[in-house]
Amino acid sequence: MRPSRFFLCRSAGKRACLAGRRASVLILVAWVLSLLAIFAVSLGTTARRQLLFSQRLIQDAILRRTAGAGLNRARAFLARPQDGAPEEEEEPVRPWMEREDLFKDIRIGPAAFSLGYTFRDGVSCEDRFFYGLADEGAKLNLNIAAPDVLARLFELVLGGNPTQAQGLADAVVDWRDADTSAQPKGAEDDFYEALPSPYGCKDAPFDSPDELLLVRGFDATIYKNIKGYVTVFGGGRLNINTVPAEVLEALGLDAKLVGKIVRYRRGPDARWGTPDDVGFASVEDIAGDLEAFAGLTDPEKVSLEQLAAQALSVTSSYFSATCTAQMAGKGRSFSVTAVFERTFAEEGYEVQPRYWRTSP
Repeated sequence: MRPSRFFLCRSAGKRACLAGRRASVLILVAWVLSLLAIFAVSLGTTARRQLLFSQRLIQDAILRRTAGAGLNRARAFLARPQDGAPEEEEEPVRPWMEREDLFKDIRIGPAAFSLGYTFRDGVSCEDRFFYGLADEGAKLNLNIAAPDVLARLFELVLGGNPTQAQGLADAVVDWRDADTSAQPKGAEDDFYEALPSPYGCKDAPFDSPDELLLVRGFDATIYKNIKGYVTVFGGGRLNINTVPAEVLEALGLDAKLVGKIVRYRRGPDARWGTPDDVGFASVEDIAGDLEAFAGLTDPEKVSLEQLAAQALSVTSSYFSATCTAQMAGKGRSFSVTAVFERTFAEEGYEVQPRYWRTSP
C-alpha cells in the first residue's frame, strides 16, 4: 500500500528540520572553534610578549651587574700603588690610560664589559680611543676656570671664532656665579625665562658638564666637541703629564712650547699612549726636563715656570670610567659612567665614587 502524500510531506519536513539543526550546530561549532583559535593566538602573543619582557628584564639585570663589575675593577685598579712608586716601576707612566688587558671585552657569563674613552692628540689633532680610564685632572674645571681661559679654550676647540667663544665663556660664568648681573655677552634669568620652555639661570656651581646643554649658546654639537676638555672635579691644578695641548694653550702657553711638551710626553716612538711614553716626575723639574729635551727660549722658560707654580701638577686625584656591558652576540647593551676620587693612603690609595650616570 502506498504511503499517503501527507506522510511523505511530514517525513520530508522532519528530514529538512534535522538537516537545518545539523547546519546550525556546525555553524555554532565553527564559531566556537574560531573564537577559541583567536583566543589561543591572543594568549600565545601575550605569552610571547611577557616572555620577551621577562628576558629583557633578566638581560638588563645581567648587564647592570656586569657594568658594576667593570667599575669595581676600575676602582680596585686605582687603589693600588701607581704613579712611579718604586714597587710599580714596571708600570707605564700613565697606567690607567691604555690597558686592553684589563679593560677590553672582559667576559662575565653571558655578557662582557669594556672601559674606554676618546682622547684628542693635540699635535696630530687625531681622536684616539683608549681602553682605560680618563684623567679628570687633565681638564679645566668649569666652576673655577677664569673667563679668559675658558674663552681661549672654546676658540681653539671650536674653530677660532672669538666672538662666539667669548659669548660661551660669559654664559658659563653667569650660570655658575651667584649674582644676577649678566656678563657683556652672557645671560641671566631674563634670557632663560623668555625661552619657549622657560627655566631660570642656575646661579650656582655646575654639578656635571652635561649642564652646559642648558647654558646659552651651547648645543649638542658644541658640547660634543668640548666635553673632553672640561670637568667639575678637582681644585684647578692640571696634570702636566695628561693635559691636552688645547688646554695648555688656553692657559697661556705658546703653541711652539706646547708642541715641545707634547713631543716630550710621547717618548721615542712619537706616539701617545704607548709603553715608552715619558712623564714629568715633579713640578719643579718640568722646565729643566723640557729644556734638556728640546731647548727653551728665555720667555718659554719663564712662562712655563710661572704656570707650573700656579696651575700644574704631576699627579691626579679624579678619574672617570665609562663602562659598557653587552650581551654576547652584539645584543643589548648598557653603559654607566662614574668619577672616582683617589686620595693617598698608607698602603696604596683610598678610592671613592663621586659621580654616577647611566645611559641604557
